[in-house]
Amino acid sequence: MIEVAKDVDCYMLSFPRSGSTLLRGFYEFLTEEPTHTAGSDSKPILTSLHGKMNQEPKTYKTHSTDNIEKCGSLLLIYRKPHECIFSHMVRGGGFGQIDPISGEWYIDMDKFTERNCKEIIKQYSNWFNDNLNFVFSKIDAGLPVKVISFDTLVQDPYNTTKEVVSFFDKEIVGDKAWKDTPEKIAEVTRYCKTTYEWWYPPLTENLREELFLFKDLHRSDSMINDLVGRDNIERVESLI
Repeated sequence: MIEVAKDVDCYMLSFPRSGSTLLRGFYEFLTEEPTHTAGSDSKPILTSLHGKMNQEPKTYKTHSTDNIEKCGSLLLIYRKPHECIFSHMVRGGGFGQIDPISGEWYIDMDKFTERNCKEIIKQYSNWFNDNLNFVFSKIDAGLPVKVISFDTLVQDPYNTTKEVVSFFDKEIVGDKAWKDTPEKIAEVTRYCKTTYEWWYPPLTENLREELFLFKDLHRSDSMINDLVGRDNIERVESLI
């Protein structure tokens, strides 16, 4: 593997709804270093780090490889394509609505037509595929690349983030070795000025049924796997 200088920027690459905001919150909490959104002037997750925006080198998150420049270490946050794309369709694709009484997400079935579904699946699958091909090109070039899974991040955010901190050659500041408990997760998410459920909403029975509908009615899990490329999926999952 090619050695990368420590003064080169690091990148967290992911498809939307893969947990990058969650990872950034934990990463900033542990390192007390800000993360940035590539191609944007958005602030770090933790408000306490806004005064460190000019600190070098920087750690960026991005959903597009077009925003990656002078990449040192590259992290990919991977979530299974059909789960990832479904979640993004609910949040960013205009299919999702929030029940004003329960506050839960549900699918607007009037918009969830087969034609709309297939068009968006094709668009998102190509986007997903572009990111994977970029990662593979860096691996083949001998550059440092690490892949973590969304499921592992959600199940064990502390140890997963600690691995990322080590991979980026950063340090955990002070006594941050807290145990991974719901109370501590809630504490960190309050730091981040948002909620854990926004990043990873519970799969209610309503959404669970609609996810199965999404997979079965449109056969979209097979369609996505074909568009992204089954070989690509097998290769990236072997890297986790």
